[in-house]
Amino acid sequence: MVAVWTGAITFGLVTIGCTLHRATRDRSVSFHQIHQCGGRIRYRKFCERESREVPSAEISSAYDYAGRLVPMTDDDLDNLPLTSARQLEIQQFVPIKDIDPVAVGRAYYVHPEPVAERAYTLLRDVLAETDRAALGTLTLRGRERLTLLRQEGSLLVAHLLYWPDEINPASDHVPPAGAAPHPNERQMARTLVEAMSGDLHPEQWRDRYREAVEARIADKLAGRPPEAEAEAVAEPVSDLEAALRKSINEARTGRKRPTS
Repeated sequence: MVAVWTGAITFGLVTIGCTLHRATRDRSVSFHQIHQCGGRIRYRKFCERESREVPSAEISSAYDYAGRLVPMTDDDLDNLPLTSARQLEIQQFVPIKDIDPVAVGRAYYVHPEPVAERAYTLLRDVLAETDRAALGTLTLRGRERLTLLRQEGSLLVAHLLYWPDEINPASDHVPPAGAAPHPNERQMARTLVEAMSGDLHPEQWRDRYREAVEARIADKLAGRPPEAEAEAVAEPVSDLEAALRKSINEARTGRKRPTS
């Protein structure tokens, strides 16, 4: 797998040469835009000053500063006075339970260089033994990001974190208080949670939207009508206790299983 970043992790005077590799991939179904005649819609790069289409070789980047375009070259960006472009310097170790899941972004597997395997193993094991994560900064794909390192099995995994000012405050989304649930409803809800609890097995879940889109595409290619209708959407219930009781019965009889 191609590395997306090559550099080193440092903590104290210890240096671990490593590479980062994407831990996830996008499996969503993508579409092209077409005209009503069936032709593909293409986007052409057009210079508004010269009123002509231009090739990629003639195109560079610029920053809009109060209406003035400031050209920026690859050399300008490659030579910024930042060590994080080639070095993830660990600046703090924090309890992993203190990491807000909302702040956690894309994940990368960390592979050590052969000469750094001993130091890599040491850092991985110490993080596991102390239930801590390492924090530092890393420049990747044109942005410096707060980065978390944690242990996962035999690997170190790096997560790009959102900066605090990129996270919308939860206080802006507090729902209205509404009526308080009755004690028996709370007890039934706990019973339902217990009945629906189990070990995590992600392979049991399916992306049913992607499957439905792919099936619909196959139907259209074969010139046949759709084989399935849309599922009914659950309606809000007026009798909460009755809904909880029925849900508990279904969960206990195994009629509700993860499907999406």
